[in-house]
Amino acid sequence: LESEFMNSAEATYKGNKALMIAALTALLAVACYLPALQNGFVDWDDGDYVYENIHLKSSVIDFLKWAFFDFHAENWHPLTWISHALDYALWGLNPLGHHLTSILLHGLNTFLVVILTSRLCRETYGAEGTGRSLPERGILSAGLITGLLFGLHPLHAESVAWISERKDLLCAFFFLLSLLAYVRYIAAYKVAGQPHVFPLRNRQYLSSLALFGLALLSKPMAVTLPVVLLILDWYPGGRLKSAERLRFAIAEKIPFFIMSLGSVVLTLAAQHRAIRPLEIYPLSGRILVGLKALVSYIVKMIWPAGLSPYYPYPAQVSVFSSAYGIPVLLLILVTAFSIVRAERQKAVPAVWAYYVITLLPVLGIIQVGSQEMADRYTYLPSIGPFFLAGLGTMLVLQKASAAAWPNTRVRAAALSIVIIAAGLFAYGTVRQIRIWENTLTLWSRVIEASPDFAKAYDNRGATYGGLARYDEAIQDFNRAIEINPKFWRAYYNRGLAFFMEGHDAEALKDFSKAIDLNPAYSETYLYRGKAYEKLGFIEEARQDHAQAVRLNKHTGMGVH
Repeated sequence: LESEFMNSAEATYKGNKALMIAALTALLAVACYLPALQNGFVDWDDGDYVYENIHLKSSVIDFLKWAFFDFHAENWHPLTWISHALDYALWGLNPLGHHLTSILLHGLNTFLVVILTSRLCRETYGAEGTGRSLPERGILSAGLITGLLFGLHPLHAESVAWISERKDLLCAFFFLLSLLAYVRYIAAYKVAGQPHVFPLRNRQYLSSLALFGLALLSKPMAVTLPVVLLILDWYPGGRLKSAERLRFAIAEKIPFFIMSLGSVVLTLAAQHRAIRPLEIYPLSGRILVGLKALVSYIVKMIWPAGLSPYYPYPAQVSVFSSAYGIPVLLLILVTAFSIVRAERQKAVPAVWAYYVITLLPVLGIIQVGSQEMADRYTYLPSIGPFFLAGLGTMLVLQKASAAAWPNTRVRAAALSIVIIAAGLFAYGTVRQIRIWENTLTLWSRVIEASPDFAKAYDNRGATYGGLARYDEAIQDFNRAIEINPKFWRAYYNRGLAFFMEGHDAEALKDFSKAIDLNPAYSETYLYRGKAYEKLGFIEEARQDHAQAVRLNKHTGMGVH
């Protein structure tokens, strides 16, 4: 009894210490993002999600019916809509409150990352006398480093500072909770041995399954979780040591896979109009772009320079160019190294598998939109490389300190490096937060990063137009047309700017050019009709207005 009491007391002490470190790390992450409270909404999805979303004002019954049975904004994530509705009920259209919720969610996620990675580290490196053990201080330090990287890294600023990416934060929150529940489940499995019945009565298993469902209701990127659980079964769970155990582990995940399949079907149904055909983006090019993204994200985790809210899809893709050939070669080498190290050091292949699997849904094999990659896609996948960095740092320090853990000089040097790195990442994050201050700062940064991207000039020009800064708007539309002379929307938007300034003849020319390039857009006919009317061409104006009515679409100038 005394032994059991001492073990329980020791476990409680370790748990409390881990909670304190996790809480401190979460507070640092929250403090880092406080400047985002000064940001407003941006005219990129925030309208669809919040300030123009009339469904947030509807009755509870009507809202829930819409949230669960409508594919608004070409997405199906009802829990995300509920989150935005709660914010609207609390804060109205004050962006400060919406940003505050996102910041607090990121803090909670940082807290969970520290707890989860400390637990995973303890599962493998917490046993004394194994020849590869870490003391509790080293285990908690590994969790701390992982949490600091996750909480302060500039790559995550997009997910936190962009209100429309609330879905990233919610999905990660329930994803991490599901993993924690599953880790507790397999830890009990180690003690009890192989169960002989399907674990539908196990509380931790059912908790993991339910939390996974909530993650899917927040964002479909969580569909990879069943495979991640199998990775945990292999390492650090050690549950796949025979064909029988492998079959049981797979059967155990059947409910998870069924839920993933359902989410995939709903997502494809919601996004079918946004999915780009193979004629535009061939499959071979998509694969190369996806492979390059796998390497690019790692590079940005190590050196977060050149971050942008939008990375345009490349015009030319070839494996024989260095931009794609080198990443493919690096991926082959890293994968080969992981396989070679699989027996002696399972952490490396497990982390690599987690990283690739969790990124798989957003690598562009099914291409939605025209972006090559996006910083927000790394929110969950980055945990793997960050965990490897934290764990690797502690193992290296363990060897460096040799007989005494930790050697004073080694500890001081390591602490200095961690503080400097955390400070640099926090500084980079604050700079990224400023990019999301408003729509102008957003598209100005995209233009700075991709100066030949016509759509960015068109979007910034439309923003200038909405602020009645028509001269600056026309300059941006001119640049967009210079880059892409067949960009019909730039002609339309420039025509609007001319029209608002009273230059009706120039507006008429641009509207006519936009109609030549895209005769199916009703707003162009509407405004060309108004220009005709002001110039005295009444019959032409009547014909254009009639055509606008026939096309039966809403009117207005906006960012697309």
